[in-house]
Parts: sequence; structure tokens; C-alpha cells
Amino acid sequence: MTPPGRPGYPAQMTARRAVAVLIPLVLAAAAACSQARSAPPPRAEGEGPEAVFARIDGHAITQKEVDERADSSLQRLKDEEYEARRWRSTS
Repeated sequence: MTPPGRPGYPAQMTARRAVAVLIPLVLAAAAACSQARSAPPPRAEGEGPEAVFARIDGHAITQKEVDERADSSLQRLKDEEYEARRWRSTS
């Protein structure tokens, strides 16, 4: 009896062929991915809170504006962290 596939072609040979083809492809993909580098993050124009962080349609977005918008979300996270640590210390 022969397994499903080509008649008279052993399943082990099919598996060996698949492995022989897949291993070089995986190695080539891994090598290509390890050589890929991402671009460095953009640098702000100037320094301090008034540094221009981004420009959108010609409008300058400063570091201060970004920090102000993120402040409420960050404060919520800080509060959650505090509560978690407080709960953990009382347990």
C-alpha cells in the first residue's frame, strides 16, 4: 500500500524533499531579517520643551505640546501602578 500522494512515491521521500526545500528558505529569510535595520528616531529641532518635535501641514508641534497631551494618560498609569504596589504590599 502506498500513502496518499503520488502513486508509488513513498511519503518519506515527499517529506524529505519538503524539508530540503524549506530549510534553505528559512535560513535565507532569517539572514535577511537579521540584516534589516530600522531608521533612527527623528531628532527634535532644538532642545528643551520648545523644541519642534514634528511638523504637520507646516504647523510645528513642540515637545511641550506632546507632553501636555500625554500627561493625563501617563498620570492614569502612574495611579494604577501606585494602587497595584499598595495592594501588593498589604497582601
